[in-house]
Order: sequence, then structure tokens, then C-alpha cells
Amino acid sequence: MDLPLGRVQVKVGGGDAGHKGVGSIMECLGTEAFARLRVGVGRPGSQGDDVTDWVLTGFDTGEDEALEASLASAAQGIGEWAGGGIAKAQNRVNRRARPVNKPLCPDARSGPGPLDRKED
Repeated sequence: MDLPLGRVQVKVGGGDAGHKGVGSIMECLGTEAFARLRVGVGRPGSQGDDVTDWVLTGFDTGEDEALEASLASAAQGIGEWAGGGIAKAQNRVNRRARPVNKPLCPDARSGPGPLDRKED
């Protein structure tokens, strides 16, 4: 729930964030220093909504695209993890789309500049 729907993350270590299954694994291993593949499901829309119902209820029809993308990313991460190690999986999966940098003053140049000229 700490990751939005569609976000996938590979990480090593960390707490259980209230997840009883992860807490059980930590207890059995005696450490929190193990790798995890986290797949985001987001949070309920209202603060009063029951989080147990939220995580156990199916996805809405409008969420299909984000769900498919996150599952594809998770599968890619598992392949990288198995074939190249956890760092390679983190480099592949944990990337976020960078915003497009737009010029601060789009009309600052009235004509073509040196970077706009085509080479013949």
C-alpha cells in the first residue's frame, strides 16, 4: 500500500510496514536484511476505508493497464534478479520516468541557434 498502483520496487532490508507475512519472514530469518520485490496496490480513496478489505478486494476495471504494466515490470525484475543479481534488478525496476525538461523561456530565441542548424 505504500507504493502507488503500477509502481514496482526491488529493495534490500527495511521494516515490515505492518505486513504480517513479511514480519513472519523476518522472525524466521532473524534479520530484516533480505531482498524484496514490492508491487504497489495504492491506498483506499477514503481514510476511513478498511485497509484489509482494500488489499483483499479485486482491482477495478480501470486499473487493468497499470496492473499489467506493474506485473510485466515485476517479471522483468525477477529475471534480472535471477540472472544478474539484486543490484541489476534494482537498476532495471526502480527507475522512474523523468519529467521532460522544457526551456524556462521558450520564446527567448527568435531564430535558429547553433544547436538548431542541420549538418549537410
